[in-house]
Amino acid sequence: MKDLNHRFRGKNKSTDVLAFNLADSVTKRYIEGEVYVNLQIARRRVYDIGVDYFEEVTRLCLHGFLHLLGYDDKKARDKKEMWMVQENYLKGIIDGEQG
Repeated sequence: MKDLNHRFRGKNKSTDVLAFNLADSVTKRYIEGEVYVNLQIARRRVYDIGVDYFEEVTRLCLHGFLHLLGYDDKKARDKKEMWMVQENYLKGIIDGEQG
């Protein structure tokens, strides 16, 4: 993950999730891409902040997928919107697992 982050984003550190849009078309009629999730970071968060492993991996997958849909989290306002959407989807998934 550190190598991918360095090669494609110029950051010489690991990250929790990377998303690469591979769609040839700009019409956005379909989504084609790759999402890489750092399972070590997800596992660490289980212990560091006390979240469930399944929940955190799902959160990271959703985060990457939202990037493929065009969401961005560089600006505070955009990050807030992206996280709201992400957490709403996550709640639906987690509630569905428990129900």
